[in-house]
Amino acid sequence: MGASLVPTSRHAPFPKLTIPRSPTAFTNLYFGLQTGWISMMSLQSALLGYGLFAGLMRLPLPPALRPTRAFTPQENVVLQTTAVATGTLPLAAGLVGIIPAMEMLDFERDGESPIFLGWGALMAWSAAVAFFGCVLGGDVGS
Repeated sequence: MGASLVPTSRHAPFPKLTIPRSPTAFTNLYFGLQTGWISMMSLQSALLGYGLFAGLMRLPLPPALRPTRAFTPQENVVLQTTAVATGTLPLAAGLVGIIPAMEMLDFERDGESPIFLGWGALMAWSAAVAFFGCVLGGDVGS
């Protein structure tokens, strides 16, 4: 009597429960700048998402805010996929290794002056990398 992984309807509703993933990106950025490593955050996010969902089921909430069914394996897959995509953002955008290395350049040692990017340039760089990834991901997947 386990849950079926095959959707019963071709137009099954998409799960509406979403959890903000910004904390995983910021913690990975901080952790990555300190150690040079990042975590995929899939296990942590799955546990936090399930805990949040189970907690919402137990709270005395109005019917509009209360989940009407149990947390499904499909929702867990969506949660983990989103968490990994967001958690690895600092590494994919170069904010953990490449950008700090450009700021540590020394003209006498490396033959190049340091390159400093402001917030606007870093945001534009991250948006460009994300757009480039989405465009290439669409081409590769088809």
